Amino acid sequence: MVRPPIVTYEHRRLRVGGRRDNISAGELKSLTAFHARGGHKYYDLIHRGIKFKSYVGVLRVGELTIEVLPKLDDDREEADVWRNRLLDMLGVVPSVTALHPTSSHLRTRPNSILEHYLLLYANELEVLLRGGLAKAYRQRTGNRTALRGKLELTRHLTENLVHKERFYVRDQVYNYDRPLNRILGQALRLALRLASSAGLRNRLSELVMRFPELPDQQPVTEETFLRLRYDRRTEVYRPGIQIARLLLLNYHPDLRAGRQDVLALLFNMNALWEGFLLQGLRRYLPGNYRASGKITGGRYWEGDRKAILIPDIIIYESETPVAILDAKWKRPKNDRPSPSDLQQLFTYAGHFRVERVALLYPSNTPFPKQICGTFVQSQAKADLLWARMESGSVKSWMQSLAATIQEWL
Repeated sequence: MVRPPIVTYEHRRLRVGGRRDNISAGELKSLTAFHARGGHKYYDLIHRGIKFKSYVGVLRVGELTIEVLPKLDDDREEADVWRNRLLDMLGVVPSVTALHPTSSHLRTRPNSILEHYLLLYANELEVLLRGGLAKAYRQRTGNRTALRGKLELTRHLTENLVHKERFYVRDQVYNYDRPLNRILGQALRLALRLASSAGLRNRLSELVMRFPELPDQQPVTEETFLRLRYDRRTEVYRPGIQIARLLLLNYHPDLRAGRQDVLALLFNMNALWEGFLLQGLRRYLPGNYRASGKITGGRYWEGDRKAILIPDIIIYESETPVAILDAKWKRPKNDRPSPSDLQQLFTYAGHFRVERVALLYPSNTPFPKQICGTFVQSQAKADLLWARMESGSVKSWMQSLAATIQEWL
């Protein structure tokens, strides 16, 4: 029987116990080992359990799938609502994940984030197989029963002294064995291991049978994907390779006996929210306004090391910076800005010479009271704004965000 996934939220705890939504001692042991190998940025270890940080997505441990969803502190909406919002945000933020071109191919929204990625991957492979995989010429050496290619004389004399019927040659072969196809096949076999629903497993099994048998691409690192080159024939591979990269680089096999491999498809929620806001403003902010993100504003202090300012979002009007937004994925205490946040806005206003700065927080309706103020020395206006968490289409959600900022400007 397939164990149902555990659905939890950022900053929540999971402990070892007998309850359905708890983890086992063996799963905690695997999570502890993964924590030492890099998982520390996703969660902290606590007594007989873990506490998630501000990362959301999927954590797979052995046969257990843990979904970590975003959620505001005072929110009581169901997991499906937040899962859909997360998938919407992932679909439009290319700096976090490059799946936007393929997300619209799904007829229905899957009931888990991991299934979402596996379905996307199955779709991409079906498209590639229908069009035919790209072949390439490859050099190979070895013993042949016919002299075809270049005879490697030294190896031939060494290996075939008593085998007159063989020739050790170097020749070319034209087949599917190339890095792009190896990576796709390797990720396909991993996807089949990760799939839990019967329908998805059957679909992936059929793809495995249709895909040519190729060896794994070893090793698979970030450098492996940076070295890949695309041409007109293989440009269609790019979306599938992007998903394969996501699966293979975030898969951490446990080579011990009784292993429980770990897959971590987790995304920084603060960066995701910031990127989603930026994409909404870039697409739907009207007039001469233009939004830009994460631009280094120059050094503001030098000593034994240098310090620079990098605001979240800068809004330009006719190439002149007019406002700065500091995006926050949290609810401020008592719905009021903290002194440190105001100090940061004050620094932005003075350094970039803009007259409008604001903290931008997420909120469900009804909106808390909007707070407006002015810095005493610079006369720059500093506000606390709220971005509505829409439940409709992602387009209407982004348009609503842009309208909020336009009204503020």
